[in-house]
Amino acid sequence: MNKTVLGLSALVALLTLANIGLSVSNEALANDVSARNAYLQQTGTLNALYKEMVAGLADLASKTQDAKLKELLDKNGLSLSAIPARNQSQPAK
Repeated sequence: MNKTVLGLSALVALLTLANIGLSVSNEALANDVSARNAYLQQTGTLNALYKEMVAGLADLASKTQDAKLKELLDKNGLSLSAIPARNQSQPAK
């Protein structure tokens, strides 16, 4: 009887330690997922800004016939014909 109680007590202690370890690991993973989610949300917001910036640069390059700016856009894989023109009646956001 004593050995059974002692064995069960050891098992409970072992399971408690395992539960604590898994809880700490789960919290670390939840923090990692939260950080990645924040990064993805930021990226989506910045993506719209980047598109607007590229459209503005393309518009400027087209209006001023700036060869260096056109070359910069070309080096980054952006041709002026592939970038949609901004609607002049609506101000930039």
